[in-house]
This record gives sequence, C-alpha cells and structure tokens, in this order.
Amino acid sequence: MNKLICFILLVGLLPLAACAPDGNATVSPDVPSAQVEQPASTAIVPLSASVAPATTVAAETSIAQPAPATSDAQCTDAATFVADVTIPDGTIMTPGQAFTKTWRLQNSGTCAWTTFYMVGLEEGPANAFWTDSLHLLTARIEPGKFVDVSASLTAPAIPGDYTAFYQLRNAAGVSFLNFTTVIKVQTQAAAVFGVTNITYTVSTWSDTVNGAQYTNCPLITAAITANGTGTVEYRWVAFSSQNPSAVTDISGEGYSGSLTFDAAGVKTISQRWTYRESTGGKGMLFAGDSGGMYIEIPNHQSFGGVFLPVCTSP
Repeated sequence: MNKLICFILLVGLLPLAACAPDGNATVSPDVPSAQVEQPASTAIVPLSASVAPATTVAAETSIAQPAPATSDAQCTDAATFVADVTIPDGTIMTPGQAFTKTWRLQNSGTCAWTTFYMVGLEEGPANAFWTDSLHLLTARIEPGKFVDVSASLTAPAIPGDYTAFYQLRNAAGVSFLNFTTVIKVQTQAAAVFGVTNITYTVSTWSDTVNGAQYTNCPLITAAITANGTGTVEYRWVAFSSQNPSAVTDISGEGYSGSLTFDAAGVKTISQRWTYRESTGGKGMLFAGDSGGMYIEIPNHQSFGGVFLPVCTSP
C-alpha cells in the first residue's frame, strides 16, 4: 500500500518537474542559440532580401521594354550629312566677311525631329574664333526626310584657315551629329575672285509656250554673291533630293549664261522651269525634283538648289 502511494506521487510530480527551471541552468546554455534564433532568422531575412531585388528588377525590366511602334519614347536619334548647300569647304573669305552657311541633313534615325531640335557650335577652344547662337528647327522632320539648316557667321579678322565645328542636338541638348564649315581668310589683295554663296527663292509663272498653256510652273531666282570684280559663268542643273550629288545639266535657252561683277556684291537671275507629271510619275522632263546652279567659272562647283513645285498644267 505504501509503495503504491509513493508511485502515484512520483507520477503526479513528473509534469511539474518538467516545467520547473533548474536553479543552475538557463534556456540559452541548454538550447544552442543557433537552434533558438534560427526560426526567426529564417522567417525574416530571406523575405527582405528577396523583396528588394524584385523591385529593382521590375524597374529595370520596365525601362528595357521596347516601346510601341507609335511612341517616340524609345526611338533613336541619328542623322546623315548630305551636302554643303552653301560655302563649300575651302571657300575664300575676306577678314570680317559675313556669310550664311547651309548644310543639307537627312533624318536617318527613328525619332522625328521636332522644333525643339537645334543646331549650334560645339563647346570648347576649337570654336574660339566663332560666335553664334543656337538655331532651332522651324518644322518637324520625319525619319527619312531631308532638311537644310543654316547658320550666320562672320569670318575671323586675321588671315588663315579656319574650321567651325557644329552639332545637331535633340530636345534634351544631346548631340548626335557633328559637321563643319571650313574657310580660308585672306586679305583683299590676296583674295581670289569667286562666288561665295547662292541662295534660291521659288515663285511661279504662267504662259503659253509653243501652243501649250503652262500654269503655275516654278520660277527660280538665284541670288549670287561674289567676293570681288570678275565674270561668272553658270549653268542650271537638276538633281534628285534623294541624291543631290547626281546632277543633270539643263539644255535650252536661258539655262546657261554669264554675269559680270564690277565689285563684290550680289546679283540675281531668274529662270523658268517646267516641272510636271511625266511617265515616271511626278518629275520634270529631265531627271530630278530640285533645281539649282553650277558655277563653271571661276569656282567649278555646284551650289545646291531648291525643291520645285509641280505645274498645275499641262
């Protein structure tokens, strides 16, 4: 009987003994710290480590996503230099002579050039002899299209060879094409006579020619600038705006001639053109969609041209 009572007491006290702390021990020595802390560490650290990279990757992925075809956000700025329309490289200038330089460029990228795109001098000592402001484009130029851009400059006062370095920049001011104008500055005594610039304007003419009625056909007026006294021999040429370097001579009355300059200055001459529907589509009776002037003497060079409208009739 006594043994049974003792056994019952021992059994009853076992749960209490399991819950009671030992007076000489704590939880930390009996259970290694790594085993106690590990569950909390496992639940928190991987979560925070995985959340931050996920946010970063998502942002990078969204930036790298290709833009829809209708958006300009991911387009590429690119340009191709086509030709010097005025002031070809090596043109002779007198000290302090003012001139207008015009370049023909093509939009060879995928971004349309807006009126926030601009042409300006590069920054740096290479342009120390030049002063000019930024020139904003005056019209939107779609990819594949051509544009003539101009800058007004003044030749340095000291004789020598000079190069002005220009850039085409987007609306953010980032440049994506470099181009130049190169001139030779000589004193008046040393300067060689020549044509330094030609600008063109286009109007229309209407008349009956050989029994045919021509209506609203293009009339080009060329303003020819020469740097001194001498005679200029010229001829009109046609070319395609897609290939300005391939020119076609125009035969016929008035399509060639000469001008005499008694002093440095500007003389103008106008020429009727017949630009109408032809077998190959819209085009003149000769190759091209633009007209301009080639100076045979003294320059032996082309001075670009201008795009021509189509005659209303025939």
